[in-house]
Amino acid sequence: MLIALAFALLLHACSPSDLYHDTRKIPNAIWPMGYKTTFEFTFADSLKPVDVFVDIRNYEDYPYANLYLFLDTEFPDGRRFRDTLECLLATPEGKWLGRKNGSVRESRFLIKRNVILPRKGTYHFIFEQGMREAHLRGIPEIGLKISPAGQSQNTSR
Repeated sequence: MLIALAFALLLHACSPSDLYHDTRKIPNAIWPMGYKTTFEFTFADSLKPVDVFVDIRNYEDYPYANLYLFLDTEFPDGRRFRDTLECLLATPEGKWLGRKNGSVRESRFLIKRNVILPRKGTYHFIFEQGMREAHLRGIPEIGLKISPAGQSQNTSR
C-alpha cells in the first residue's frame, strides 16, 4: 500500500512535458523571515518559451487567506530580478482553495506565462516569504515547475 501511494505521488509530481519540477520542505512548516528557498534550473534552449509555476502547500490552520512571496531570479550572467507575488489560498469568506490532501491544501500558481529565458545556462529561483512574520507557520512546502509554454496546467489546482 505504501509503495503504491509513493508511486502515485511520483506520477502526480512530474508530467512528461515538465522541463523542471521540484519541491523544498520548510523545516517544521515554520518559515522564518529571511530564510531563502532556492531552486536551480539549467536551461539549454533560449528560443523556446516556458511557463513558470509556484506550488504552495499549506495546512488548513494557516492563519491567512494569502501568501506574499519575494522571488529573486538570478540569470546565468549574474543579473538578478526581484518580483513580489501574491498567492491567494482562500476566498474572502474563508473557504480554502486548492486541492485537499489530508490536512494540507495544494495550490499551483502561474507566475510567468510564455516567457523566454534569454540565456543558456543555470538559473536560480530564490523564494522568501513576504508576510512580515518573524516565523510564518503553516507552509510545509514550496515548489517550482517549469514547462514548455501552453503545455501545462496553469491555475490553482
